Amino acid sequence: MLRVGTSGLCVALVVVGLASADSKPAVTELRNQIKALRKEEGAILKAIKSRYEAIIRRDRLTEKELRHERAEITSHEDQALALATSSTEREQIRKVYDALRQYLTKAVRLEEREIRLLRDHERAHVKHVKALYAARIRHLEQEIRMLERKPGKKR
Repeated sequence: MLRVGTSGLCVALVVVGLASADSKPAVTELRNQIKALRKEEGAILKAIKSRYEAIIRRDRLTEKELRHERAEITSHEDQALALATSSTEREQIRKVYDALRQYLTKAVRLEEREIRLLRDHERAHVKHVKALYAARIRHLEQEIRMLERKPGKKR
C-alpha cells in the first residue's frame, strides 16, 4: 500500500512539473529578457553611482580621465534614451546628463552646497533609472501574462 501511494505521488509530481513548464518559447524568451534587464539595471546603477563619485572627486582627476568620464556619461545617456518612451522623458534625460558633463570640467570648483546638490541629483537619477527599468519589466511581464492566458488547442 505504501509503495503504491509513493509511486502515485511521484507520478503526480512529474505531471505537475511538466504542466507548469513553459510550453511556449515566447514566454521563455520574455523571461530571459527580464533577467537580462535586471542584470543591466544593476550594472547601470553602479555606473551612475561611480560617475557621481567621479564628479565629486574630480579635482583629483587628470584631463584625460575627465574626458573618459564624459565619454562614459554619454554612453550611459544613450542607454537611458533607448529606454525612454516619450519625448518629455528624453528631454529630462538629456538635461540630467548635460549637467553631469558640465560638472566634469576643470573650470568648476565644487563647494559643500553643490556636493549636497549633486548627491540629491544622484538619488533622483537612480530613482528615475529604476522607474524606467521597472516600467519596461512590467511591460514584459504583462506580455507574459497575456501569452499565458491565451487558450491552447482544445482536444
